[in-house]
Amino acid sequence: MTESSFEREALALFEAMFEIASADRPRWIAAQTEGRSELRARLLAMHEAETRLVMLQTGGAIKGLEEEEDESPPERIGAYRILERIGRGGMGAVYRGTRDAGDFAHQAAIKVIKPGLLSSALVERFERERATLATLSHPNIAQLYDGGQTADNSPFIIMELVEGEPLLDWAQNSAAPLALRLAVFRQACAGVAFAHANLVVHRDLAPSNVLVTGSNIAKLIDFGIARPADAAGDEAEVSRPNSLASLTLTPGFSAPERRTSGAVTTAADIYSLGKLLAMLLPADAGHELTAIAARASAADPADRYPTVEALDADIAAFLEHRPVEAMPRTRRYLLHKFVARNRRLVLLSGAAGALLLAAFGVTAWQWYRAEEARAAEAQRFEEVRSLARYLLFDLNDRLAQVPGNVGARASLAAEAQSYLDILAASRNAPADLRLEIAQGLVRLGQIQGVPTSPNLGLTDEAQANLARAIAFLDTLPPSPARSIERARADVFAGLVMLHGDFAQTDAEARLDRAIAALEAVSVTARGASWHQTMRNARLAMLEFNDVGEQRDRFPALIAAMVADRANWPAAMRNGDLVQRDDAVHRYYEALRLSYEGGENVAELFLANERRFDALLAESPFDSGLLYRSVWNAFDGFATASQEGHSQSARLIEKTNDLVTRLVAIDPRDDSVRALVPHVREGLAQNLRDQERYGEAIAMQQGVVAGHRAAMGSERETRALGNTAFSLGILGIIARDAGNRALACASWREGAELFTIAEARGEILGFQQAMLDGMRLKRAPCENGGPIDTPLRAPE
Repeated sequence: MTESSFEREALALFEAMFEIASADRPRWIAAQTEGRSELRARLLAMHEAETRLVMLQTGGAIKGLEEEEDESPPERIGAYRILERIGRGGMGAVYRGTRDAGDFAHQAAIKVIKPGLLSSALVERFERERATLATLSHPNIAQLYDGGQTADNSPFIIMELVEGEPLLDWAQNSAAPLALRLAVFRQACAGVAFAHANLVVHRDLAPSNVLVTGSNIAKLIDFGIARPADAAGDEAEVSRPNSLASLTLTPGFSAPERRTSGAVTTAADIYSLGKLLAMLLPADAGHELTAIAARASAADPADRYPTVEALDADIAAFLEHRPVEAMPRTRRYLLHKFVARNRRLVLLSGAAGALLLAAFGVTAWQWYRAEEARAAEAQRFEEVRSLARYLLFDLNDRLAQVPGNVGARASLAAEAQSYLDILAASRNAPADLRLEIAQGLVRLGQIQGVPTSPNLGLTDEAQANLARAIAFLDTLPPSPARSIERARADVFAGLVMLHGDFAQTDAEARLDRAIAALEAVSVTARGASWHQTMRNARLAMLEFNDVGEQRDRFPALIAAMVADRANWPAAMRNGDLVQRDDAVHRYYEALRLSYEGGENVAELFLANERRFDALLAESPFDSGLLYRSVWNAFDGFATASQEGHSQSARLIEKTNDLVTRLVAIDPRDDSVRALVPHVREGLAQNLRDQERYGEAIAMQQGVVAGHRAAMGSERETRALGNTAFSLGILGIIARDAGNRALACASWREGAELFTIAEARGEILGFQQAMLDGMRLKRAPCENGGPIDTPLRAPE
């Protein structure tokens, strides 16, 4: 046997060893190498080395690591005073440090790599890549803050300190149920996907590098030794003892190609995620999850999921009882999944329910397979139409009342819409079917990307489907139903234009057209659908006037909504809709007064907080109520902060708690994800109020970095405007901290970005007000004049 084949065999056994419990490994090695003393000696040596090498935890505060040396920790590293060593291993040590440079104080994890471990060329590249990794601002990635070299030229990195347990230890110690294990694993997937979107591969995803906090939040660590996806041609690097590739390979979790090539792509991280999932699953997890883990960790990269998002989507499909891509798509399997997800969603029970669901599945299948059977064509047409209508309207409306299922609703709507599209292609599709198709497209577009309700953030898809709906509607003869549906489509399209495209003028035209179309419907034809659509249109107009800085229009809109109630049908009057709308109206009234400089306005927000709390006590998981309550608390904080009210800190903490609840209810809801930067911005301003300026600046810089990453090279308008606005807030915090240079630089960059949006005609009213303030700061920033005047009135 050649030396290379001997090593390959030893490595293969070494990989397999990680499937064996630690206590059983010596006995297993003896059995596997019986009669081959040289192979046994090699494998035992590798096992001993693995046992001694505790991979270093960047940012991980994990107790119980054995100390092999007695040297004392350094007193200081950079601006940090060292408190204790919290980890050690083959690459060096990790310390808990506290910053006491006089500007601000906070604790961090500091990883110091042993001197001489990396070559000078790799040290240089390590430092270059550290700048890239510092941009990875994501809730599931331990943030890299800074780095440098110690006096003995040992590279070090400073990272977020994460108090948590390694993934598998957490699962075992907490006896986490399957649903929670999958939720935490999907958080890890979200962090990896974000890194991949920024062209960074982790390279060493192992249980010790995924920590889980006491709040069941996954945090990826050791990104300090990650690097961008490699180009071909550096295969030799993996064999060099002092290469980054050789230092980032955990046996049992590293992709097979890592052992033969230094070129690493995102497929390597997908392999590691598959291995993590396999070990995280309980023994009774089932065939589908096992198949997902197996596909992710396939030996051939071409057989794995193409992206982390695809892996996550298959887990979502499993949770939503949809077909899993990793499973063979047999007719029996697909029918089984169809029946299972409908049984669960509709909550049918007993033999009658099973027969009804089976009938639905058979009906759809027969329509596909027996279209040529002319005699039965008309009957099947109506059956499939009834199925689609049931899925898209009756079932979807029921699901809209259940929180946390925006993904399931989108899948359901898309599936039902596919049935309608097939029917629409028929030669004699009637007008009422075309109306149903338009109604289905409107609902699908809403779930895909209308920003003020639970949605998936698929703005382009939403716009396309809303445009298709309007095109269908325009082919229909005039009728009240057509006018109402067209108005609904225009309301949703206007909101997407406002928040997705920042096209304020176009959005206003759509909303005006919707209200005009509804007002043109005769009074006798104004049923529940008309009133619901008019209510949504007026709420959308309140949102528009807030964003467009036209809050003087609030009173007239609120009065119109109150007048509409007199004619509401009983179904709308008998619930809590009146109380909800009253809370919303009082929120907008308090908001108007806060911008007009009214006195004691914070008390109005606090009184309204009690209204929302009473509603939430009856419906604690209602996403719509929670969303409205978030904005009441957030704008209440801003007003309380300005007034110096004692409740300001509590209000921003409550905002953070409410958003955390919303994320837990449905992490796929883009309307919730969009709230997170606002909350972090509020927390930064609260730190400013407490004169903790260094921490406030650091947090706000993180918000700006996140917006910059989303903005990308294309400078998409929404991200561009968000970046500019957050730069404006950063400038305010820096000014109050006495950092004139940072304040002026932030306002200068923000003005440049806003000016681009202004030239495109895609700048919103509140952004224009901030841009005007930034431009006024240009002269004093350049000539040394005072900059302590408000950026906008009021700030």
